[in-house]
Amino acid sequence: MSDGPLPGLPGNHMTSHQWIYENLLEAGARFGYVPTVVQPVENGPGHIAWHNAALTDLQALAELAGQTFVTPLPAVAVAGNKGHEQDHVYLQEASDEVLDWDAFNAATGGTESTIQIDGQNWRLHEFTANGTLVVTNSAQPFIVLMTGGGNGANYYPGTYASGSQVYPPDNNTDQDINLQNKSYPIVIGAGGAGGQNNAQFGGVTTAFGFSMQPGRTQVPVTNSISGTDQQYGGAGNYSESLYGRGGVGAPNSGGPGLPGYCAIRYRIA
Repeated sequence: MSDGPLPGLPGNHMTSHQWIYENLLEAGARFGYVPTVVQPVENGPGHIAWHNAALTDLQALAELAGQTFVTPLPAVAVAGNKGHEQDHVYLQEASDEVLDWDAFNAATGGTESTIQIDGQNWRLHEFTANGTLVVTNSAQPFIVLMTGGGNGANYYPGTYASGSQVYPPDNNTDQDINLQNKSYPIVIGAGGAGGQNNAQFGGVTTAFGFSMQPGRTQVPVTNSISGTDQQYGGAGNYSESLYGRGGVGAPNSGGPGLPGYCAIRYRIA
């Protein structure tokens, strides 16, 4: 909600309370914060306490967002204070202001790093082994890249095993997915073992309801989820591919495929 009714006219007092309350609920959902204000009730008890709870919630949201209010916040209310109506104006305008702030995601898991892209700070979570991504705030879509394990190669020199499926499958594409505030298991497929004539398929990488199957790519996919262009998947002759690449045929025993990978990125400032 925004640009709501301000007090000053008969009947607008409780409308303003409701407006502040709904703004705080909406902002709390975006920033992963549970407001302390309760549903306002006309002539209900604890009116002063309600004002102070709204003030506390606004201050907490500002700290989470790393923001400073343009709107002057009222002082802590006590019974008999003058300026009650003006306090409503400040609380309502401040609750509108919160909804204009950028809200960012938060999560833990994998190998975490902070990278800069076009002057913005992004958090990167990389999984090269099984793990769990724990999402604690999901205000925006997450960007993801996944690949499974590449197939192992046999002992025929000059041959190249296939690489894993890659998601997203197209070059230079940011793939957005929506996640919830919960834990997501991530299983990374192993690279297939090489052999004489018994090379193994790569393993399947699974996460977020997707499964990356081995033996699906001959040409790698270029993606910059890590902040720079890298190759993923593809047959064994693409030596610059980092993960999910197939093995290379060799005398006596072929080479193994490369293991899978999963990366998640989101903006933090």
